[in-house]
This record gives sequence, C-alpha cells and structure tokens, in this order.
Amino acid sequence: MLDCFSRRVVGWSIADHMRTDLVADALKMAAATRGGLVDSVFHSDHGAQYTAKDYAALCRGLGVPLPPSRS
Repeated sequence: MLDCFSRRVVGWSIADHMRTDLVADALKMAAATRGGLVDSVFHSDHGAQYTAKDYAALCRGLGVPLPPSRS
C-alpha cells in the first residue's frame, strides 16, 4: 500500500494466494506504520479480496470509509 501524499510504501504482504487475509495484513501494516487510518481514502482494483465482508469489517474497524456499495 502506497501513501499517495508521501509516495512511501506503508503496508505490504506476500503470499502464494490472493485471499482476503493477504490484503488485510497489508492494511493492518499500513495502519501501524501511519499510526492509524481514520478518514483515509483507500483505492483498490476492486478484486474479490477487497470486496469481501471481512475486509469491509476491517476497514470499518480502522476508520477507513467504504465506497457506496454497487448493487
């Protein structure tokens, strides 16, 4: 994950899968690196791991606003 203001890598994770916990680990690292993510704007490629309910719950817990749901 890249901080678009500073262009600094603030979170990353490596695995041999593309499950939700891969991106969740990166988001948690970003929160720890930046000292929180309240009101941060997060952009993704909308892959399935970013649209999972567990990931949305993590975002809510970290204070990252979620985009409106696309039904």
